[in-house]
Parts: sequence; structure tokens; C-alpha cells
Amino acid sequence: MIYFLHAPDYKLIKIGYSANVERRISVINSTMPFIKLKCLRIIDGQPSQERKLHLKFQDLRLNNSEWFKAEGKLLNYIFDPKNTNTEFHLNDFIASIFPHGYCAKILNKH
Repeated sequence: MIYFLHAPDYKLIKIGYSANVERRISVINSTMPFIKLKCLRIIDGQPSQERKLHLKFQDLRLNNSEWFKAEGKLLNYIFDPKNTNTEFHLNDFIASIFPHGYCAKILNKH
């Protein structure tokens, strides 16, 4: 799964991949408790798709990291449902570990 975490105070978004997103986000949240994080979206995806997103938004990338400037085309991508053939669902677990926001989880339609 690919996740998009927003650090609004720094105007940055982290694009990451994890097979266990809930655990990964919990670790990030606990290692950076001084940074307010909001999970914007989680989508189905593999590491290869994460790398493609990193390349797609390379011009917004900070020092070859997984952090990107929270600007127009990246924000448009995150919130545009046309970028996937999947359906939005609120993930209550992630909402519970992110008191500052929620995360929409994208699940394949079956």
C-alpha cells in the first residue's frame, strides 16, 4: 500500500510504501511526535508504483528523500479519485492513531 502523509506545519508530504501501513504510520508517528502529521490517503500499490510516484513528482522532491513540497499537482493527484479505479473508505484504525486527521483507504472494488 502507498500512503501520503502531510506535515502541514512544514508544507510537506511523504510518499511511502509499506506492506503493513498501519504499523509503518504508527512508527513514523511515534518517532516524530513533535511533527503534526495527517494521513491524507492510502492506495493499493507496490514499491514499483511508489518509485513511479517519486519520479512523477521529482520537481517537488526534497533532497532525494520521500518528502515532497505540498503543492498543486501533488495535492491534485492525491485528492483526484480519477487516478484510481478503486473506492474510498475511511480506515478507522488509522484515524485512531492520527488524532490530527483521518486517512481515506482505497480498496479494490470486488
